[in-house]
Amino acid sequence: MRTYKQLRQEQRYYIFQLNKKDFTQDDIVKEVGVHKSTISRELIDEKLSEQQWSPEQISGWLLEEKSIAITHECIYQHIWVDKRQGGDLYQYLRCQGKKY
Repeated sequence: MRTYKQLRQEQRYYIFQLNKKDFTQDDIVKEVGVHKSTISRELIDEKLSEQQWSPEQISGWLLEEKSIAITHECIYQHIWVDKRQGGDLYQYLRCQGKKY
């Protein structure tokens, strides 16, 4: 059974540096030594939190620029799982859902 290990802060910085240098996702995976889904999650989180993109924009960007097909619904699910685990990604959504 595989176990999930969180990235260290140094790894996150390294991923962002490689991404800014236009490394492909496969190249980043080889350099950092983690699964490609980990890299995808990191790139999604950056676009959402730092660049204020919507999940729809992130989905389109991933498909066009990185050839990664992830639906915006999947991105929303990632955001809500992050919230349940104590994360703050949901705060970057433009519409945070209905307030009841």
